[in-house]
Amino acid sequence: MSIFFKDNAVQQTFNKDGFVRLKMFSEEEAAAFKAFYDSLAISDEKKYGFSVSIDEMDNEVRKKLNAFFRSDVFPRFAEYLHQPKFFTGSYMIKEPYPTGTVAAHQDWTFVDETSYQSLMCWISLDKTDLSNGAMAFIRGGHLFFDQVRGFPCPLVPEPVEEFRYKLMPYMNVINTEPGDVLIFDNKTIHGSFPNTTQTTRHGISITLTQSAAEFVAYYLNPTVKDKYELVKYKVDDDFFDRYNNPGFHQKYAAAKMLDDLQELERITLIPQKKNWNEVLVLLEQHGNTFHPELEEKFGQLMNEQEKWHLSELYKLRNNPPGGVIRKIRSLLGV
Repeated sequence: MSIFFKDNAVQQTFNKDGFVRLKMFSEEEAAAFKAFYDSLAISDEKKYGFSVSIDEMDNEVRKKLNAFFRSDVFPRFAEYLHQPKFFTGSYMIKEPYPTGTVAAHQDWTFVDETSYQSLMCWISLDKTDLSNGAMAFIRGGHLFFDQVRGFPCPLVPEPVEEFRYKLMPYMNVINTEPGDVLIFDNKTIHGSFPNTTQTTRHGISITLTQSAAEFVAYYLNPTVKDKYELVKYKVDDDFFDRYNNPGFHQKYAAAKMLDDLQELERITLIPQKKNWNEVLVLLEQHGNTFHPELEEKFGQLMNEQEKWHLSELYKLRNNPPGGVIRKIRSLLGV
């Protein structure tokens, strides 16, 4: 594993659990970050209780946001990490919404993970706990699966997808204060429960790696019909000024490649498979326990959402590529 943290004890905790919590910003700084977000007047167009500014379709707004993250947020990380290298940032907003679960998942692959790691750094701008959708993690979840995670989501199969909702009662909910930062491996399994309060929960995510690593992106080739072929691209610093997941869906629906990027290689993705009993063994090995209070509070909701999620995935996976494209077009209205 890469050595990220200047504090060896923090590094050891990160290696074991896949995440750590640090106090890096003051409450006043957190309030200023939240005020900047409010000044942009970005709305939750999806209306399901979770929105991210990286999905904003206005490229100029995303450029403004990334410039802010680079200048006002990212420099603090050099005090805690060895030679951090900025990639992108996003506001992570959890609106009040009784079914707004972000089910267990891993984040996209941004570096060559055979040699490097990338980090997601979630900055809490509010006091968070279970009631308003605090971040939650599977301990050791960065060691469960070793598979490339590509764009567009959810068309690229992920090893976690079959267990997204079964994993939720095993989640470790991490309460935070404004200015706390949760730093985790992009492979760490994480999620959050609905915000059941009347107040919006605000956070910022910063994605980074170390200076020696090159950032990459894996894009599902829309012209290959008989397998999952991922095209690995070298990406530059303004990649997320120009692209985001909705944009990838539009490219895929139009059967277009990312022609403005340097192609490095093409790989055939063979999805990793584990059964639930194998996952249960991993959960126990890494100190995750079943939380009956989470099952009692959210069990019925998780069951309903799991049925819908697996049904939608089945439709996508079992449609021919043209059918998938038509499905995406209908969802996007294009």
